[in-house]
Amino acid sequence: MTKTYSNVVANKIKNYMDENAWKYQFDSIEGRFLFEVALRNKIKVVHCIIDVQEDAYIVYGLLPFGIDPRDNGKLSTMAQYLCYINNGLKNGNFDLNPLDGEIRYKCYVDCEDVIPSDKVIYNSIVCPSAMIDLFGEGILAVMLGNASTLADMDKNPHLSLLSKILSMMKSDKTDVSDDDEGIVLDTTDISAGGHYA
Repeated sequence: MTKTYSNVVANKIKNYMDENAWKYQFDSIEGRFLFEVALRNKIKVVHCIIDVQEDAYIVYGLLPFGIDPRDNGKLSTMAQYLCYINNGLKNGNFDLNPLDGEIRYKCYVDCEDVIPSDKVIYNSIVCPSAMIDLFGEGILAVMLGNASTLADMDKNPHLSLLSKILSMMKSDKTDVSDDDEGIVLDTTDISAGGHYA
């Protein structure tokens, strides 16, 4: 069965990505764009999917690793950490699948009776990778067992920016980059990967 999705929205996203020379693969049957975003930290790469629907699209940024779903302790700690990050975020949220341990960030864009602007498309595409860039090393620290409680998380050097970043993300400030702390999103190296092909 063929999935129904908005060709108008898919073409708008495709035109935006083409105009900005972003490399991607497009599955015309499923209405999905597949690409990768390179990061300049330990995470290295975010696998991205734009899932176009009839009156919306969702952008997913998937971490290249996950939690062992059989490790209930780490799974519980990760869920607690992601809830802590998610609390009050304005655009999107982290998801944790307890069945397979997948960790991802997602943004939902409502397109009912409207075609998204280039700015909306850019923000929605970059947001998941930027959030993984900001919080990925903290997620990695939790996954490796370097933090088992929120108190431990506050002491961990990979998580020490958490309060600062969360306060900026939850306020009206939009500039969350901090090159001195290694938070850099490299949007110049966006390439289509074969991971989802």
